[in-house]
Amino acid sequence: MSKILIIGSGAFGSALTQVLVSNHHAVDVYGINQNELNDLQQNQKNTTYFQDQKLSQPINNTYLDIHLALKNHYDFIVIVIPSFAIKNFVDSIKTLDLSQAIVVNAAKGLNLETKSSWCDYIQQNLKIKALIGLVGPSFAIDVFLKKPTVVNLVGTDLDALIKTKQAFENDWFKCVLSKQFEVANYISCFKNALAIGCGIIYGLEKSHNSLVAFLTKGINEMQLILETIYQKKVNPLEYFFIGDTILTCTDQKSRNFSFGLLVAQQGVQTALENKQKTVEGLNNIKVIYEIIKTKQIDAPLFESLYEVINENLTPKSLFNKSFC
Repeated sequence: MSKILIIGSGAFGSALTQVLVSNHHAVDVYGINQNELNDLQQNQKNTTYFQDQKLSQPINNTYLDIHLALKNHYDFIVIVIPSFAIKNFVDSIKTLDLSQAIVVNAAKGLNLETKSSWCDYIQQNLKIKALIGLVGPSFAIDVFLKKPTVVNLVGTDLDALIKTKQAFENDWFKCVLSKQFEVANYISCFKNALAIGCGIIYGLEKSHNSLVAFLTKGINEMQLILETIYQKKVNPLEYFFIGDTILTCTDQKSRNFSFGLLVAQQGVQTALENKQKTVEGLNNIKVIYEIIKTKQIDAPLFESLYEVINENLTPKSLFNKSFC
């Protein structure tokens, strides 16, 4: 049994809590929402996201104060917060000695300032034993309900990868190891951006032909951009690449895909005003646009998507401009 701290009491934080309590680990949860924390500890629920569904086992403790939580020793610290919150969170604990803990990052997206992954920022600023990325096709509700799920664990420390796999894996949550650390962190950015475009296309056309054509074009551009950045071949046949991209770009459980549907129905400005949840892909679209312009990459789909969201290109123009 391991001692584990989950950073973030939202949907996916609660879903990974379900994985870990099901494996009989001692799990604490840090969050900023007292109601969610009380619900998790007292009722074994996160009613905000999962209604009456319950954790299979109780958690140990909850914390609103991260420094109080980190007075405890943890074998694993699992970061599951929105990407916009990562910098402030990391900066708030970077003076602490966490050298006995493996940090598992499940947060998505890129640092807007540096165009690098948040894993880089975590690794550079925290004193930790090792850093592992948890990535792949895994909607929170399906994980919380214990639906069979397969993810990648990515990292460069084989011993830490094996220990993390042992902690997380069970009959319904499988972990496949990968050393494509940097590529995996970029994919989370690209697939969220692409999902917005896929939502727009499907919302406008109501056609799977159109959706799959756009998705395929997007995956090709993702591979081209990554191979330009790294100057080597990138294998798309990973759960974090082709698997997560298909899932995020075709299902209304995806916040980014759903936001794209909203754009198709209401237009960009109204959709932005009416969105009620974090849509990571919006910032990611800007990052990708800056990358393709800086590196002079021919990626008309991502360029057109940027123009729709930021420069008043009509959503109706997105499909044709993407195939120029």
